[in-house]
Amino acid sequence: MLYCQDHAVNRVKKRLTLSCRLYSASIACCCIGLPSQAERSRSVSAQVVVEGANGPTTREADAILNDRGIPVLPDILANSGGVIASYIEWRKSKSGSLTSREETFALVDELVLAAFRRVVDFAQDKKTTLRGAARVLAVQEVVETMIDRGWI
Repeated sequence: MLYCQDHAVNRVKKRLTLSCRLYSASIACCCIGLPSQAERSRSVSAQVVVEGANGPTTREADAILNDRGIPVLPDILANSGGVIASYIEWRKSKSGSLTSREETFALVDELVLAAFRRVVDFAQDKKTTLRGAARVLAVQEVVETMIDRGWI
């Protein structure tokens, strides 16, 4: 997981931004609450955008940020921790055992970090955006699972 330290919350033009230093990654600062309108994406001063909501960035804004060299960590990767934690707890509960908070967090950290690394490596290798890489890898996993199950 990425952890912010020494953050300062400010209201700027009626939107909430968070300037912070992210540790566990080579990312210097982030912006939360990115407006989805393309024209506002031209004024974003963050070095990276981490989508904290489902689908907050329009295609136009995504393209502008990409052209400006500002990577966007897509919602399907940035928001995956909660879904993973729910699955871990459901699976353990189904077997009749309990999952400790520490165990759940450790497994979420491990899985999200592995997915993040795969997405970044794929994006760099194929010279695509993080969103494009995440989508391609997700589709590949679905297809591989369907083949493994004999559905295709």
